[in-house]
Amino acid sequence: MSGPSAPASPPAAPSCYRHPGRPTYVRCNRCECYICGDCMRDAAVGHQYVDCVRAGARTVRQPTTRFGGRQRSATPVVTYALIAINVLAFVLEMTSRNLEKQLTLWPPAVAEGQFYRLVTSAFLHYGPTHLLLNMWALYVVGPPLEMWLGRL
Repeated sequence: MSGPSAPASPPAAPSCYRHPGRPTYVRCNRCECYICGDCMRDAAVGHQYVDCVRAGARTVRQPTTRFGGRQRSATPVVTYALIAINVLAFVLEMTSRNLEKQLTLWPPAVAEGQFYRLVTSAFLHYGPTHLLLNMWALYVVGPPLEMWLGRL
């Protein structure tokens, strides 16, 4: 028999995939890489590496509305923006009488190439009652439409 043998040294602990100096025994459930506490994210079963979580998030379908629009927060941002633009346009219209003549829908001017009048005329109102009723209608109809169709 040979002489006493030295005890075998324990194997070195594996180190983190992104942080080579950190020993760890935890593995990612997706890619089987060793991950440290800073790199791991809780998953439905076990832990995952940060990049694996991002890769998984890319494959998840975004929720859509009934008509195919992207579902967003419940705040009707576009509706509120349109109301603000209309009120601002009304204030500008009241301060400058010449502005209404320049922006109103006038077919001969559109025929000459002033196509901006097709859009700007939608923001002009003939008085506070006209503005108030239109903005009330937009406030009532806008949020459900924006929720069903999306913001675009």
